[in-house]
Amino acid sequence: MVLAALGRATVRPAGQRRLAWAVVARPELLTGAGYEAPTPAALRFIYELVKAGAAKVVRPACPRCHGVKVSVKAEQAHRSGRER
Repeated sequence: MVLAALGRATVRPAGQRRLAWAVVARPELLTGAGYEAPTPAALRFIYELVKAGAAKVVRPACPRCHGVKVSVKAEQAHRSGRER
């Protein structure tokens, strides 16, 4: 599940390494602090893990309103049947 989510979040090996370094350095990104993610790939990785059913991973809250929102692109892809 993790490797599949990683592959969907970023395809290039260099991007995958940066993402892995970010999560290792700041594991709290996976439990609610994702809004502080250093790269957009980290957010995609979190959404992919949640979509795959990861129980302990939490979608990031909005840094302004602190509400948890669904990614607009992910929702549009889901509605049109074009999920990755």
